[in-house]
Amino acid sequence: MTDTSENLCRADLLGEWRGYRRDADVFKNLPDAASRILGGAMPDVAAGYLSLAQALEAGAQFPELILVYNPQEDELVMLEGHVRVTAYLVYLLLSKDTKLDLPVLVGCSDRLKK
Repeated sequence: MTDTSENLCRADLLGEWRGYRRDADVFKNLPDAASRILGGAMPDVAAGYLSLAQALEAGAQFPELILVYNPQEDELVMLEGHVRVTAYLVYLLLSKDTKLDLPVLVGCSDRLKK
């Protein structure tokens, strides 16, 4: 995950497939929750997300997000890691960083059911 050319290929593929860096598909209007947190919404939970974002700034690494993909439904769903992904987005908005290694595990099966 540290090879620049491979990372660019991954980003391009995710852009074509899911709208990454194009404000399209699943990436349309993101990061909604992170923007609302930084805008003052949900002050009771914002401190936790800000704390996680500060940990990322300090070099913390979190466990992988777990995604599952069903090719029959053409659907990618986050199974585990919703809090962490929001913390990553808060970090990105606060730091104005454009690069972040995001550890992800992806499972694939056409037998996945909601």
